[in-house]
Amino acid sequence: MTFVRGGSLYAVDFDLDSLQTSGAPVRVIDRLTTDSIWSFGSYAVSHDGALVYLPGDDWARTRPTWIDREGRLEPLDLPDQVYNTFQLSGDRTKLAIQVTGAKDQVHVYDFRRGTFDRLTLQGGNFFPVWVDAGERIVFCSNRDGALRMYSRRLDGTEQAEPLLTDEQEALARSLFSCPMAVSPDGELLLFLRLTTETAIDIWSVPLDGSADPKPLMSAKENEILPSFSPDGRWLLYESDKTGRYEIYVRPFPDIERREWRISSGGGDDARWAAVPGELFYRDGPRIYSVKYTSDPGFDPAPPELVLTTYFHNSAGLSFDVSADGTRFLVNRPVVAGQPVPPLHAIRNWT
Repeated sequence: MTFVRGGSLYAVDFDLDSLQTSGAPVRVIDRLTTDSIWSFGSYAVSHDGALVYLPGDDWARTRPTWIDREGRLEPLDLPDQVYNTFQLSGDRTKLAIQVTGAKDQVHVYDFRRGTFDRLTLQGGNFFPVWVDAGERIVFCSNRDGALRMYSRRLDGTEQAEPLLTDEQEALARSLFSCPMAVSPDGELLLFLRLTTETAIDIWSVPLDGSADPKPLMSAKENEILPSFSPDGRWLLYESDKTGRYEIYVRPFPDIERREWRISSGGGDDARWAAVPGELFYRDGPRIYSVKYTSDPGFDPAPPELVLTTYFHNSAGLSFDVSADGTRFLVNRPVVAGQPVPPLHAIRNWT
């Protein structure tokens, strides 16, 4: 049996009858192209004893980087490491980002001060979302065992507190609950809920605790990555109801009134521009723009390709947009743009 650990390929004896390994793992390849977030390595093994692999580094090792519509790059003054999902604050003066390690942690980068501070200390912490005009962050954490949502102020005046009560968590009956978006008025949080009964659903809950969480979209298919339009009238989200993920818009709060499909050949990570009239999504390495009007109703134009660039596919949102819509923030792999090494093959590698 083969597996990847820390950028290297290992092999260990495996008994098909007992389904157990025996002996110590042996390192086969030192430098393998990997992705430590999605846990895969670029190699293949044949039944007749051949091994083919792509030497290289961790594609998930990145640096947050601005890229404009002409492809010009401006990396942030941050160290190269494994960054995951992130979100810009509403005024675009701060960045909340998940840093992956033995235990993932949420950090905050302040563009004006140039500081990079760690917000979380306990457990593993994921999916940061801004609330209260950039004064507080909601995130999910496994610090107490189960993966549940927490809230913490940036000024350090309070500890992180669970967002839902134990009774509300039981009501949601979720394997995990992760925050996604806050309404423009700061009153409502949208979060993802995973159960064994359906798939990934979109739920909502008032941030002031005035009501219990309730399902907003619940189906056999996955509905993920929701966000509100700047005026709060429209809901942007992603669904795999067609067999692949596409981008959709519905009116809010009357989501059953109508649905518009925005993407035409697959889509991920949709984002509203800060100024109404444009939204963005990606398909692989390509970022598309969709112009729209919303008065009196929603009327989207066909997607237009904005740019093609290297960036890592995060386990959440993979890009965000500047306030004026001219630049995109992406986790750009450190090895992006470097020549791709040739495939290596080893016969009788065992």
